[in-house]
Amino acid sequence: MTDKECMNLILGALKVCATDRELGYISSVGAEYSHLNAAGEKLLLNALKIVFPKIVANEAKRVEEIMHERLLKELK
Repeated sequence: MTDKECMNLILGALKVCATDRELGYISSVGAEYSHLNAAGEKLLLNALKIVFPKIVANEAKRVEEIMHERLLKELK
């Protein structure tokens, strides 16, 4: 899963929470009064638990590629 796909998954979960009254309180007075309820927090936490290891793996791969490129550059 790419970083962009991870971001899309989290954004999708946030949008679901922002439109589903079972996952959060959506205030008609103003967005600043809206908040997640326990079910919404649980949904987002589960989504983050899925995505976090993938982001860590992507970052490790990115760093490894940079180090590999630097090593090849120095060997020339």
